[in-house]
This record gives sequence, structure tokens and C-alpha cells, in this order.
Amino acid sequence: MEALCEEAIQTNERKIHLHVEAMNERAIAFYMRHGFSELDRTGDVLVMESIL
Repeated sequence: MEALCEEAIQTNERKIHLHVEAMNERAIAFYMRHGFSELDRTGDVLVMESIL
């Protein structure tokens, strides 16, 4: 996760978006611990965002 964020910063990206199955509570908790928050929810897919 740290390498992904570092690469995004080096390429001047300031946001990272990802899609997670809404029922995957462990993955959601993992991403939230790493600074992601819920951006949108469509059906069984949760879109999460981290602003760097």
C-alpha cells in the first residue's frame, strides 16, 4: 500500500480510487486503516478514495 501511494505521488496523482465488494468487511477495514474513505456505493460494489 505504501509503494502504491508513493508511486502515485511521484506521478503527480493526488487521489487513488478502488473498488471493493461491499460485503468484504476485512478489505474495507484494511483500506480505511490506510486512509481510504467511502466515496460511493453501487449495488454490491463500494468505491473508496484516498487523497494523498
